[in-house]
Amino acid sequence: MRMRRDSSAVEAAASRPWHRPPPARVAWDRLGSLTAAPPRGHNPAPLEGLPHAGRTSDFRLPRARRVTVRRRAEEKFRRSEEGFRRAFEHAPLGILLLDGQGRIERANRAVCAMLGYSEEELLGRVVTELIHPEDRPASERMRARVVGGEVDDVRVERRALSRDGRVLSLEVRSSVQRHADGSVEIIITQVVDVTAQREREAALRDSQTRLQTIFDEAPIGMALIAPGGELLQVNRALARMLGRSVAALARLTAPDIVHPDDLPGTRARVEAALAGGEGTIQGESRYVRPDGSLVWGTYQSCLVHDSDGRPRYFVSQVVDVTERKLAENALRDSEARYRGLVELSQDLIVRMDLAGNLTFVNDAWCAKFGRGRAEALGQSVLPRILPSDQARTAEALRALARPPHRLRTEIRQETVEGLRWMEWEGCGIFAEDGTVIELQGIGRDVTQAHEAEEGLRVSEARYRSLVESQGAVVLRLDLDHRITFVNDYGWRLIGLPREAMLGRDVLEWVDAEDREAVRATLARELEPPHRACMECRIPIGGEVRWFQWEGMLIFDERGAPIELQSVGFDVTERRAAADALRSSLEELRQSQEKLRLLAQRQAAVREEERKRVGFDLHDGVCQELIGVAIMVESVRSRHAAALGAAASDLRRVAAYLNEVVEHLRILAGELRPMLLHDLGLEGSLRSLALGLGGDGTKVEAVFRTAVPRLDEATEVAIYRIAQEALANALRHAHARTVELEVAAVADRLRLTVRDDGRGFEPDHCRSAALGLLSMEERALALGGRLEVRSTPGRGTVVSLECPLGAPAAADRG
Repeated sequence: MRMRRDSSAVEAAASRPWHRPPPARVAWDRLGSLTAAPPRGHNPAPLEGLPHAGRTSDFRLPRARRVTVRRRAEEKFRRSEEGFRRAFEHAPLGILLLDGQGRIERANRAVCAMLGYSEEELLGRVVTELIHPEDRPASERMRARVVGGEVDDVRVERRALSRDGRVLSLEVRSSVQRHADGSVEIIITQVVDVTAQREREAALRDSQTRLQTIFDEAPIGMALIAPGGELLQVNRALARMLGRSVAALARLTAPDIVHPDDLPGTRARVEAALAGGEGTIQGESRYVRPDGSLVWGTYQSCLVHDSDGRPRYFVSQVVDVTERKLAENALRDSEARYRGLVELSQDLIVRMDLAGNLTFVNDAWCAKFGRGRAEALGQSVLPRILPSDQARTAEALRALARPPHRLRTEIRQETVEGLRWMEWEGCGIFAEDGTVIELQGIGRDVTQAHEAEEGLRVSEARYRSLVESQGAVVLRLDLDHRITFVNDYGWRLIGLPREAMLGRDVLEWVDAEDREAVRATLARELEPPHRACMECRIPIGGEVRWFQWEGMLIFDERGAPIELQSVGFDVTERRAAADALRSSLEELRQSQEKLRLLAQRQAAVREEERKRVGFDLHDGVCQELIGVAIMVESVRSRHAAALGAAASDLRRVAAYLNEVVEHLRILAGELRPMLLHDLGLEGSLRSLALGLGGDGTKVEAVFRTAVPRLDEATEVAIYRIAQEALANALRHAHARTVELEVAAVADRLRLTVRDDGRGFEPDHCRSAALGLLSMEERALALGGRLEVRSTPGRGTVVSLECPLGAPAAADRG
């Protein structure tokens, strides 16, 4: 009965619908079905001892047996579910069960402890609410892909916010279980807290960054160098030091940059370190820049080994010590120069203790005093000083021990050259604590300077005597024109005491109308060549006197201007004489102008008279003679039979009359040169020269430039002068060659007639030679100058230079 009752109870329980578990257990049921129950469509193997128990169609056991089997199965499922629950709850990593919308259905203890929430606080919340706001967009996109069926397995890292606000770094792995239609049934999410790991990684990165920054930004050069010499890594300081870029330097090896002379020593230290010697090596080396210049560097390298003890690389630090090296070299050079200066100097150099005992003397001192160095050292400097100067020298030595520890003095000493003036410049030599331990002196022979100073004093006395005895005003002015010196003649002439003139502006004594000119002259003396001359008026004793001044700038020994010196001479009488001379010259010029106009008028009258005579000869005498010749020829022809032999005489008379007429015509043409009107001056002179040439005589006309047409009077005057000069050369000098040269240069005309005739004495013949007087009058009328140069037996040169005059007003043709 009990068995039956039990069986009926089991059957009743089996026939009732499955009791729906509370919401908190839904996830467990799902998880149990996923882990313990077989998947849909799966045909599991028969239960142990119950073959074919899983198949309904083959389930032929008795009812009680089936109940027992079911209870066993339920008990097994319960134990499996319980084991899974315990595994879920006590898992060392966080586990979340999410529905298709991402809401939390279950959370184990690990995830609750991780986030600081209880399970009840997490159930029903969308998991993205726990994600850090900056990571939520990415989580939402991933959730959308899961829901959309794009992915089933997700592995991401997200930041989450714990209950107390801490930011956690979580490594999330999600696996999606789907229904047959592809919808999400459950999402199993494993959560691992990697915050500490990420913090360690961040700390490591920060440490590496700091280390890299220290390496890159270090003010000294740093490098990682492989055992073979390859430059694994270099910083910017080393690249700047070596004048290369970081990239270019990284392609090189250490031997490429180390100076060849320093490479063997550096290589030996490296090989010793690699062989197990000192792990740290240091030294000094020169490095070669791309331009060939050298950089001195002090290096220190530490060898780094790996975990197996094998050498990996050297960490090297290089400090640029080029400036120090240059300073050391400069110091050595300075010391060498000092030694050379001291030993080879012509000056006397000594060092002594505070009592004046010599501790060092150079060769120049030994030569000057005729003593050896060994003999002099330890001896006092005083014995070889003139006794009258020894007290002053001892006081100078004591003064050097007191600030400012420098002085200069001159003393007389006995030398191999006799008694000489010596100038000594001394200074103190200090110890590190600032106390004076030695005295150093530099001496030079200034005897010649003393003699020169004495000569200068004598010269100054002579200069003052010369200045004071001058019959001229001597002034010296400062650069602001104030008087700094005036000689006796000057202040007596002005009528004021010397003291009253010193310091006052020199322009006070200059006439008001001349002050600006004087000021400009003084300013001009400040510029090269620093000399100037001028004349100005100075009122003296109610009378204005003219002075001529010669000024110059005075320089000091450095070449800087310091004073102006002027010497003035009274030229009032000379100015008056010059004014009178200018008046006389003006009167003479006016007289010359009147004489020129008179000569011009005479020439014009002469030409007019020539013209009139020419017309009279041509139109009067020639016509009458022609009439007489016609009458004679008429008588001869009418009375030829009666005249007999006289007819031939009449014919000769007619011929003679014709010749006389032709001669008179030529003479009339010469009296008034008609060619000038047609050919101009150049053509007329060519025709004149051509006409005068003949057997045994060569007349040549040379025109250096073209001759323009001029007014008629000028052309006639020039033509007459040339005509007269050529006629004299042919008629009186009996020349074989005559050259007429004409040139018009600027506004002047030059005419020259040269011949190789017998010549004459111009001074003896000038008064009696009407031709020369005529040419001079015409030259004077032109406003020009006539020059006649002649030597007996050497020919004659007649030269005319005159203004071109006014050009022709119109064409004369």
